[in-house]
Amino acid sequence: MTGAAEVPALIRRITRIAGWIYSKGWAEANAGNISVRVDRTDDIPIDPQGPPRELPFPMRELDGARFLISGTGRRMREAAETPDQYVGLIRIVDGGTRYRLLWGAGPATSELPAHLGIHAMAARARPRIRAVIHTHPTDIIALSHLPDLQDEKALNDILFRLHPETRVHLPGRIARIPYNIPGSAELGLATAAALRFHDVVLWCLHGVVAVADRLDRALDRIEVLEKAAAIYIRARSTGARPVGMTDEQIEATLAAFGIEP
Repeated sequence: MTGAAEVPALIRRITRIAGWIYSKGWAEANAGNISVRVDRTDDIPIDPQGPPRELPFPMRELDGARFLISGTGRRMREAAETPDQYVGLIRIVDGGTRYRLLWGAGPATSELPAHLGIHAMAARARPRIRAVIHTHPTDIIALSHLPDLQDEKALNDILFRLHPETRVHLPGRIARIPYNIPGSAELGLATAAALRFHDVVLWCLHGVVAVADRLDRALDRIEVLEKAAAIYIRARSTGARPVGMTDEQIEATLAAFGIEP
């Protein structure tokens, strides 16, 4: 939950995470975007800017909801220097058919269909989800180009056997969505559907989206998956195929952390 006094701190957290993501090389140019649902915004200088904008599809379950969300065309490398030019506060209005920019950067990110589609799904089925991060981790994207990892099961078997932290932070599997046009309603709807049962989705040839109750937890999930992907690529570069953890090793690790297999 987000109280009134927490919103400025949340803006600082968003911009700090954006800068960190850029430093890892996962947000080239204006790539990547972030959104967080907030409850109260008493200490933000509300100043509606322009008329409401149409949403890509109706989301009635979000009517009246407010989000901090990165603006379209904004660069993560500049987020910390000019927060109000990176992130904006929006409110969903008119029965969930339009949004109004209340403060900061706008219009909202070009990936708005995915972000709001995910938040609408969360309102219906996973209310603990409040944070969404989309970014371009190099090694995870590279895996989506490999012919032998075009199957979702094969991809998961690789990622979840190469690094014990992967199963600790992501007890479930990750979803894989074939390439869709960035920013399209089709991509947004497919992503929201996949994240009803997963915490991370791979957009093939493009990037990943992670969700959680907090921004730092969503980022954790991307970090551990990127480390597993990097281990795989480095091991394969030797000419050998990685051994990976056995089922017994995975089960023992999960049991040690009190996680159901």
